[in-house]
Amino acid sequence: MSEGKATMRERVLELRQELEHHNYRYYVLDSPEISDAEYDATFRELARLEGEYPEFDDPNSPTRRVGGTPAEGFEAHRHALPMLSLDNAMNLDEWREFAETKLVNAFRDALAEVALADMEAAFGRPFVTGGDPRKDVRKDLASKVRALIGATLLSGAGWDALFDGVLRLCPRRPGQGSHWSGGLLGLPGLESHAQTGRSLPGLRGIAAEIGPDPIAALSEFWVEPKMDGLAGELTYEDGGFVVGSTRGDGETGENVTANLRMVPSVRGRLLATGSSLPQVLDVRGEVVMAVKDFEALNAEQERAGQKPFANPRNAAAGSIRQLDPNVVASRPLRFMAYGIGRTQWPDGGDPGWGTQEQIMRGVASLGLATAPEARVCTSAEEVAGFYLDLQARRHLLPFEIDGVVAKVNRVAVQRLLGQTARAPRWALALKFPPEQVPTTLLAINIQVGRTGVLTPVAELDPVRVAGVVVSSATLHNASHIARLDARVGDRVVIQRAGDVIPQVAEVLDRNASEHLSRPPFAFPSLCPVCGSEVVAEDKITYCPNHACAARVVLGIVHFVSKAGLDMDGVGERWIERLAQSGVLESPADLFDSDRINTESLQRFERMGAKSAENFVNSIEQARTGATLARFIAALGIEQVGEQTAKELARRFSDLDELAAADKTELMRLKDVGPKVAESILAYFANPGNQAMLQRFKTLGLWPKSQPGQASGLPLEGKSFLITGKIAADIPRKRAEQWLESLGATKSSSVSARLDMLVAGDKATAHKVDKARQLGVAILDIPQFFDMLRQHGITTP
Repeated sequence: MSEGKATMRERVLELRQELEHHNYRYYVLDSPEISDAEYDATFRELARLEGEYPEFDDPNSPTRRVGGTPAEGFEAHRHALPMLSLDNAMNLDEWREFAETKLVNAFRDALAEVALADMEAAFGRPFVTGGDPRKDVRKDLASKVRALIGATLLSGAGWDALFDGVLRLCPRRPGQGSHWSGGLLGLPGLESHAQTGRSLPGLRGIAAEIGPDPIAALSEFWVEPKMDGLAGELTYEDGGFVVGSTRGDGETGENVTANLRMVPSVRGRLLATGSSLPQVLDVRGEVVMAVKDFEALNAEQERAGQKPFANPRNAAAGSIRQLDPNVVASRPLRFMAYGIGRTQWPDGGDPGWGTQEQIMRGVASLGLATAPEARVCTSAEEVAGFYLDLQARRHLLPFEIDGVVAKVNRVAVQRLLGQTARAPRWALALKFPPEQVPTTLLAINIQVGRTGVLTPVAELDPVRVAGVVVSSATLHNASHIARLDARVGDRVVIQRAGDVIPQVAEVLDRNASEHLSRPPFAFPSLCPVCGSEVVAEDKITYCPNHACAARVVLGIVHFVSKAGLDMDGVGERWIERLAQSGVLESPADLFDSDRINTESLQRFERMGAKSAENFVNSIEQARTGATLARFIAALGIEQVGEQTAKELARRFSDLDELAAADKTELMRLKDVGPKVAESILAYFANPGNQAMLQRFKTLGLWPKSQPGQASGLPLEGKSFLITGKIAADIPRKRAEQWLESLGATKSSSVSARLDMLVAGDKATAHKVDKARQLGVAILDIPQFFDMLRQHGITTP
């Protein structure tokens, strides 16, 4: 591989890792770290590079998925039809390019495929493809058909002109005289247009559905505010609400039926109108909270001494993910529909929903709320006007919106255009630019986060931005400060990126004498908390000392979290209390029985005997059951996530062997580029980290693996699903980790591709029944434990 391609591959891997991180923060934790605009820019760069370098293709790339995974605590729910994301336009020029060029090209290409299918049916067999380009009949014919569509239908000549042209291109059937002899020139057409009535059934069917003016159909859009909430789906059967789910990753979401039942605008039964109710109807929409309701909720949170929500979207998402439906019932939530999935009507009936407008009017007639201000626009410029009008009035609307969504109105055109793996080709989200407000930069403070990253934070003269009073804002990193040339005392422009995260966007009058008289900001070379020499890498500067006091609490929280050793019963609040009291100074202290035991824990208020016992048991399970991959991930090494940790565990037997590796050896591993390798080396070179690792070894937490044998694991290639409880003292996650350590992969649902279903106490009956019908192996708990023991896993 050339040096240039190696650099591009490294960039692709870096972008994928970055997007996966931000997908997790946004979809799972509801705690975004960057703005939508920054995410979109990163996404676009990755999509561009993947297009330019197809050899780096990966089916698990974020560009092939919507993003996110179902949250813990809820059953997974697989959508009958995928809930796709939307492609974005960041300005009106991009919107016009979509409406006037991309949409038209997609229509022409899709229609050409229909025409080719009709022509192959008339010819009697598929056309020759591949091989010698000069003899690729289908490719040559497809080019001619596309040109014909442009010259006839898209030039206003109408459907009949297209039909005639296609019939002239269509060759005779085999046995009618001429056959293919290479190319299309000189081939006779059909003997007579008398066959027209029974020819081109696909094209004629589409023509009947779209109507006589396809140009007008391509220019007519249903436009609506882009509601900023939590996307979800309501499934109704025979008019009754049966399942409510979040979008999740687009294929599988969380079953939150009990919670969505508590949302007042979600009807238990659809409103009966003059026509019959649908047998099956999937309604897609957003769970939102009105601005005035959000402000009242936050006031109540503050009165109760609880943390206020950042914005209405976080409030809505956090409410729907509450495990107690009564909490949801107390929150002022609403469901606003924007589309549908499956529809089935009694006796194959048709409600006449031929346009997006008719669909939304129909959904509203069934008693469900839809987005306000939505309407039909008959041209791309009319959509642009709608966008500008809503942008000017957005803060006067009852709900927060972050843009406008435009959808081709005709359902027949939507079906013809289809979709990519990620988004429909017939819809686009037009994002609003963030609101900007001037204020004064009072100070620049440095914060040290869990991973040691030094983040400069601007202290501001308080100002109201996008409905929220802002007194501090991120300055991102040292290079951002240098690019802005931001100095204390400057007048600066503040924006809430994605209407969420306040950031300094611009310095006003940066060439003025007052600005130039102020000293430039000097980014610290030493950690402001522990004094360690910081490491500067491109856009980030971080403290490599994991024993740094600023990192301790957040580092221990990460260590015990699901991204680390997943220590159930060891919660964030208790970590904070134990650290504040001086009991915990590093993650290794958790495994020191002189510090952490049932007696010492019960000295803390609200820590009873049972809770203390669970706390200690969780620590012991982690000590004896942690895999090397989970341990590496728990350490929080900069740029080393779960996948990289697994790769390292496959190569190295323990942390001693990993610590002895050099940069060249590390970079031989999949997904480990120069930056990741340097981060690993810096971690093991730090004296504070070395001391902590030695304590782990002394305290008995030092997992080992069998490197280089991943392909020979006993359950390699097998998929599994666990339903029900394993045992009172064994969380499901621990059982899943055992199976993964044996090479198995986790499935989200029961299907014919599933190899085994582990059925514990209170297993979901329909999963067991479906597995039995499909012939999937079903293991009860004793059988499951026997299998694990046969493969070397120690179980109770």
